[in-house]
Amino acid sequence: MKITEITAQPFTYKSRAARDNEGHGHPGPEVDAVQTLVTIKTDEDAAGYAFGAQKSVVDEHVRPIVIGEDPFDREKIWQKLRHMQRIAPSGLTDRLIGVIDIALWDLAGRHANMPAHKMLGGFRDRVLAYAS
Repeated sequence: MKITEITAQPFTYKSRAARDNEGHGHPGPEVDAVQTLVTIKTDEDAAGYAFGAQKSVVDEHVRPIVIGEDPFDREKIWQKLRHMQRIAPSGLTDRLIGVIDIALWDLAGRHANMPAHKMLGGFRDRVLAYAS
């Protein structure tokens, strides 16, 4: 299986999330917000999705690295992207590399027909709540 396509599609949606001067999130007035959906597709019609990337960085820097790679070689792809951070513009951030990694995990989980947490060895059927 090989990666044949990666896209970053920005879209707008209505949001009522606002941040105060200290960066805390609170309900606020409705505004148009922008998000990006990253999609990675393969030659065997498998696909994975994740939110949050800059379209220009995916198009210019990520696409040349991941096209043709085996989507199950997540660590290899991560290492190649991490190495490119040294020579690529500042847009190739740890966060963006994380988004690509999440999309690859999503692809693997969808292909195996199991949730990613099970692929990572998860065993809990409930989690204690936490708030601060």
